[in-house]
Amino acid sequence: MKINDGSKLIEKDFERYLLNLGYTFKYEQEVQGKFPDYHVYAGEKLLCICEVKYFEESEKTKQQMRECLGNEIDFIQYESHKRIKEKINQAEAQFPRKCAHPCVLVLSPCCEPVDEDDIINAFFGEIYYSVGMADKILRHHHHKGAKLRRDLCTRVSALSIFELVEPPQTKTYHNPFAIRKFRKEIFNGKNDKHFEAQFQNGVWSFSEVL
Repeated sequence: MKINDGSKLIEKDFERYLLNLGYTFKYEQEVQGKFPDYHVYAGEKLLCICEVKYFEESEKTKQQMRECLGNEIDFIQYESHKRIKEKINQAEAQFPRKCAHPCVLVLSPCCEPVDEDDIINAFFGEIYYSVGMADKILRHHHHKGAKLRRDLCTRVSALSIFELVEPPQTKTYHNPFAIRKFRKEIFNGKNDKHFEAQFQNGVWSFSEVL
C-alpha cells in the first residue's frame, strides 16, 4: 500500500506502525462532513478512526525552560494537562457525531514523554490535596476542569501516546465514558500497553490491562 506522501513525519511513522500491525488505512477520508486523519482497516473491516496530533509544551513553558537553562529561574510551571485538553478538543471536532466505530486521539510527544498525572488531570480534572499537621495528606479530590465526563467528549474512545522508538509503540489510555469502547486487541504490538481508569476514594487512576 502506498504511504501518504504528503503527511508530516509523525504521520508517516504512524502509518508505518499500522502497516507493521498488518493494517491498511485511508487518509483523510470524508465521513459526515468531517475529515479525520485515518480510517484503520483489517482487511475490509473498519477497526477505528484516528486523529494524529504532534504534542509539545506551550510557548510559556518552553520560554521558562529556556530561562531555566540560563539559571534565571528555578521553577517551571508545566501546563501539559492543558495542552492535552486542547488536543482532545481538536480531535473531537474531527470525529463524526454518529459513528459506529471507536475514535482515538493519537498524541506524539516532541521530546519528553507525557506524564500519566497530566493525562489524569486532563481527563478528570486537576487533583487538589488537603494537607494537615506534619505535611500529612488528609484527602485529595478532583477539582474543576475535567475534559471527559458522561456528557462530554464521549466520542473520544481513547488517548494513545505514540512513542517514536524502534519499533514504534503506543500507550493507550481508555475513556471510561466513551460511547464506543476501543478494544486493546487493535493496537496490539509487542510493546504496546493499555490502561483503564479506576475511581476509588474520590480519585481517578489508571491501571495497566494485562
